[in-house]
Amino acid sequence: GPTCTVATVERMTGIDVHHAVVVDFLGFKHVVEALGGVDVCLTEAVYDRDSGLDLPAGWSTVTGDQALAFVRARKSLGDGSDIDRIQRQHQFLASAIRQATDRELILKPVTLYRMLDAATASLSVDPGLDQITEMASMAQSMRHLRPENISFVTMPFDYSPDGRDVLINDAKAGEIWAAIAA
Repeated sequence: GPTCTVATVERMTGIDVHHAVVVDFLGFKHVVEALGGVDVCLTEAVYDRDSGLDLPAGWSTVTGDQALAFVRARKSLGDGSDIDRIQRQHQFLASAIRQATDRELILKPVTLYRMLDAATASLSVDPGLDQITEMASMAQSMRHLRPENISFVTMPFDYSPDGRDVLINDAKAGEIWAAIAA
């Protein structure tokens, strides 16, 4: 759960985590819908029975169940690995951020509050973020943040000898933790 996740991140990184937000599947769908959908692009059409993903090749705006299926699908997209799925989730978040900033969501208080209201219906937050005004303030504090200045990274890893698991590459991970801390 969230408490163990925060403790693990703090132990691995040496960085104190002051706030945590957990978005469940319903909350994820609500946020995407409040954004008006998120644009994704596929090189070929995909149908994934397990996730319910059914999209044509090219650009699509996904909302609700299709957005959730896009970020959860594994077997039908890429190489089927969790690492590939993580990279696709990074791409999805980057697209969502671009769309939110293109629409100047943070600069429009009514739209921002509508999106946060939709999101908070399915969010679990720590006591420091338990009011919509606190979350709106945090979002507005990022108003100068631009998508081109956001980097998504995956913790550096090596595959285990049998190839079934990933192991932290402590030397490379340390560089990332130091950069985040700075």
